[in-house]
Amino acid sequence: SKINPQKIIQAAASLDINSTGKKTATGVTAGTYLIITLLSIGMCIMGIIVFVSVGLIFLTRVIGLWLAMVLVPLAFFSYTVPALQNLDMVGWKKWWPETLKLAFLAPVFMFFLYIILKFLESGMGMATNGKKEGFAFILSVIIPFVFLMALLWKAKGIAKTMSGELGQQITGALAATAGLALGGAAL
Repeated sequence: SKINPQKIIQAAASLDINSTGKKTATGVTAGTYLIITLLSIGMCIMGIIVFVSVGLIFLTRVIGLWLAMVLVPLAFFSYTVPALQNLDMVGWKKWWPETLKLAFLAPVFMFFLYIILKFLESGMGMATNGKKEGFAFILSVIIPFVFLMALLWKAKGIAKTMSGELGQQITGALAATAGLALGGAAL
């Protein structure tokens, strides 16, 4: 797992932070430990939401590509008849862009994951030596997490946009279900 709170805490301990708080056994203050833990929990929850919805989007991608392959003869026929070119699912002007979006959905999402993994391998911005205290340390912890969450959310948004109407309906249904689950858990 690249999101490993223990490694982040160890990196925070190696920064030689000048703080007045009582340090835990790991060498960081309780506040630092709490910030890192809360950010890690948030990142894991966001990861679950993103990967479940993208998994469903990929499932609809496969179904959409199957339909595109089945309907290709009609799409090619509609290319020759201008009046049929704008029909949904079989008209050439609608079929071709949707098929291209579905075909490139997975590579685009995987590119974003590659960028995220490369950023994680770099140490998440915590590998600097020197004394950091107070707000500078908080920013050195929060900014990499915010950057990762923004990249992950953007990758999901692009996948949702490229997935077509069916993928957008499924992610909308997933969001509604998650909202109901969170509302039920709050009761």
